[in-house]
Amino acid sequence: MLINPEKNTTVKKFLEGFFQKMKFLVLDLKDNKKEFRWSYVLEYIILKSLGNNKLSDHLSKQIPELLENSKILIKSELKKEKDTDFIVNSELRKNSLDSYFKTGLENPFIIRNHLYSIKHNYELRILFSLFGGKYLSQELSDLSGFFYFTNDDLKDLNGERFILKYQAIKNHIEKGPNHCIAINSSYHWLALISALKIGKDHLLILNDPNKTKQIKKKISKRKFSDKDLFYFFKYDLKNAIILTEEIKEFLEKELSKEKNLLINLLRMIKKDKKEE
Repeated sequence: MLINPEKNTTVKKFLEGFFQKMKFLVLDLKDNKKEFRWSYVLEYIILKSLGNNKLSDHLSKQIPELLENSKILIKSELKKEKDTDFIVNSELRKNSLDSYFKTGLENPFIIRNHLYSIKHNYELRILFSLFGGKYLSQELSDLSGFFYFTNDDLKDLNGERFILKYQAIKNHIEKGPNHCIAINSSYHWLALISALKIGKDHLLILNDPNKTKQIKKKISKRKFSDKDLFYFFKYDLKNAIILTEEIKEFLEKELSKEKNLLINLLRMIKKDKKEE
């Protein structure tokens, strides 16, 4: 996570506490690492924000166009995804999708299917908005707001364009821990921790969710390309609607409904197996 729960105890307490409450929606906890548990909570929040509820009400004021586009894109992806480990047959899969689309109530099939899908920048921006943050469009970018190092930038590391981009990264990170940068590297997300210059080398220190230790990456034509996209964010947990008592109470009520829904879905699975 860009908002490091280890350094933000309020966020960590929320993630751990909520995971314990939503565990009945997690049928395949093969790895009990904290990062894996947190991923389930964040996935639940993203999917919940697509319904007509308190979360989407907030997002519709903060990022209205992005929210509407996200609803279309994510729901389209859900229709395509299929997890053979859990979806017993096409009818059950259809029922689990229809149920979510009609009610906004989640089930293990929906969460599991989308958890392992490629994550896009709009999902990250949804989460940041709910955790009191916002996306910062960069002057050095095109209309998208993010930027990347072009081939020409990387040919001349002393060139004005490269230095401007590198300095923008360094300046943003050094503003403090509530300023962060995510790098989308061919749909694999990395968190940028710091930017260093050692001799002639420009280095980025990164957190990779697939690795246990931070990695050091030199900015060069061999290591970077125009497919490595830099997204700038800042946040203030005082504005995190997801941490308010009103939203916590809303989410708990949703979980109660989802527990009843799951009972019905599991009955369908049991019935389906008997008929085989």
